[in-house]
Amino acid sequence: MKLFPKFVVTVISFAGMTVVFGILLTFTFISTDPIQYSLSNSWGMKVVFGASLALVVFLLGLFVTLPTVKKLGGILTEMQAKNQQQPPPEFAGLQKRVAMVANVGLILLAITLIFMVSAAEL
Repeated sequence: MKLFPKFVVTVISFAGMTVVFGILLTFTFISTDPIQYSLSNSWGMKVVFGASLALVVFLLGLFVTLPTVKKLGGILTEMQAKNQQQPPPEFAGLQKRVAMVANVGLILLAITLIFMVSAAEL
């Protein structure tokens, strides 16, 4: 019960680091060769798009997933205290929300990785 909120915080942290490293990547490359690495060409668009997607995942995790997981934990704690066998009806809806946001976040972070790697020309 305590593991899942820690996992969500870890995902939020990595999404936040992706945004920070995208910004650092931008400033590093622009300072070495401002003509080739500009935010107005395809390289810059890849970095901006990748960092934007990471920012979306960061915000989804922070404002949707984390409160939902905390609410799920509260429901489970309440169920244990009352020796209740069946979860309340809202429990299934909260689980679906977490699963949906997790899948969307995974897809967005995979696309972010693709854009960042292609921008870094590795």
